[in-house]
Amino acid sequence: RLKEKIDKRLPINGKVLEIVTISIDSEESEVRELVLNNARIQELIKEQKVKKFVYVPGRAVNLVV
Repeated sequence: RLKEKIDKRLPINGKVLEIVTISIDSEESEVRELVLNNARIQELIKEQKVKKFVYVPGRAVNLVV
């Protein structure tokens, strides 16, 4: 049986600071919303602007602030 959800390490500026659980078939907009609404992520980036959001389906999520 295939997994429906996976835990992804979430690097912020190249450092893994959080792990998020996402559905394998999630769209980029869903993942972006999940990540940016995560309390720990909000605490880490505070008032900084997200310069780049990278999402490769089923493989990677990355933030550059």
